[in-house]
Amino acid sequence: MPSQLLRGSAAEATTHLSLALNGTVPSNAIYSSYTAEFTRVGEFALANSFAAAYSNDTNAALATRVLGNLGVTAATIGASSYATLASAVETAFAAYPTARGQVALNLARLLSGLESDATYGAAATSFNNNAATAFTYSSNTANTTSTTLAALNAPVDRTLTLTTGVDTTLVGGAGSDTYRADQTTLTSGDVLSGSTGNDTLAITTTGVTPAGFGTGVTSTGVETIRVTATVGTATLDASGFKDVTTVSSSGSITDVIINNLTAIPAVSLTATSSNMTVGVAAAAVAGTADSATITLDGVATGTTGNTVSINGIETLNIATNGTASGSTTAAVTIDATASPNLTTVNLSGSAAGRVAVNLGGATTTVTGTVTSGDAAHDVAITADATDKISVSMGGGNDTVRLGVAPGLASGSTTVGAWTVDGGPGTDTLVAAGFGVSSATTTGGNISGFEKVAITGGVSVSLSTTTNTISEVTFDASGGTLNGLLPVQR
Repeated sequence: MPSQLLRGSAAEATTHLSLALNGTVPSNAIYSSYTAEFTRVGEFALANSFAAAYSNDTNAALATRVLGNLGVTAATIGASSYATLASAVETAFAAYPTARGQVALNLARLLSGLESDATYGAAATSFNNNAATAFTYSSNTANTTSTTLAALNAPVDRTLTLTTGVDTTLVGGAGSDTYRADQTTLTSGDVLSGSTGNDTLAITTTGVTPAGFGTGVTSTGVETIRVTATVGTATLDASGFKDVTTVSSSGSITDVIINNLTAIPAVSLTATSSNMTVGVAAAAVAGTADSATITLDGVATGTTGNTVSINGIETLNIATNGTASGSTTAAVTIDATASPNLTTVNLSGSAAGRVAVNLGGATTTVTGTVTSGDAAHDVAITADATDKISVSMGGGNDTVRLGVAPGLASGSTTVGAWTVDGGPGTDTLVAAGFGVSSATTTGGNISGFEKVAITGGVSVSLSTTTNTISEVTFDASGGTLNGLLPVQR
């Protein structure tokens, strides 16, 4: 906008000099002292008193300082124009060594009138906006400390609350804004317009979501959908939501379903033991190498687990952060029906976590893979006995739960291609009712374990070369372990 400060006034001179030479926005007390000085000694003397603080700056250094403070740089006006201007300003300072403050003030005034100029227009508009911001701050008696334009122009996070009517004026700003809604206020015809921040639609349901909840809503620039479901299943139609990068269930005590997303989002679950279903449009998962990330924080910590479903995924990255997820009796299960071709699971994060996965994409020729980081991960793996499977656990005290005898087809002794490595740490292999006895040759593909837990009365044989089993536990059905280290006396 054009300059709102009257040229030649105390307010204009003080504001422009503070920006051009000091690059700061003075407090009201300091601003008032400058304007009083302007009235007492005049513009020329005030300007040169500002410049006196930089008497040790060379003309070139002062030119760089002033132009930078005005927002006139090679980036804003072009390298060639900037070089020419900087040289001219340096020459002006040299020509008027006792009036360098007045030269700086004149530059600010010249710039303020160039909003329509092809070269300087953008810089002039920005400077005038900054000058108006600085004047508004400094002239307010409530502002007792000096500040900077960066602080004044910092994005402000706002909260915008939807109503039960049709909301079409909810426009976000530069901050990370939050749009708040419930099952009665997110209605057809609503328009959410996020801006440059990382914006969130936060939905808290206090009743059952109506049929078609979210249908007819248009959302752009709102990156996160966060749902807290408290009554009944919360089902959201996100077909009209563009730019969504993350969906979340936070503190939900009932299930959350978000359907018709146009792209694969990051999925986050926090402090919930309820199920979450994420439905992605078929076009977004039409390939054979689709990946998604699920972040778990304090999920399924009670006596019953929960299920997370996201369709069409071949590679799943699961991060367990914050509070541990899962418990001794509960796990977070990845729905095998939604992603029947899941082939790779990568576990990471700083917290412990218990998950259950089905590597349905693994075959006798396509390797299914599970890896983990250094946290304590507990993973139950389902796959066909003769699939190619590679499990490589990290440095935590991990648990690997197997529901079939790796490498053995039921009723045969054909050795397959499962390789299971517990990695560093004190790791536990859980043989959950293999259905057939594991041959010693099969056990040779299993390494890096220190403990074994056997359920279902099965027999397990492990190599003592690749495992140092010092502890074994059985359920009520008993069982047999070949490969226990001898007792040291």
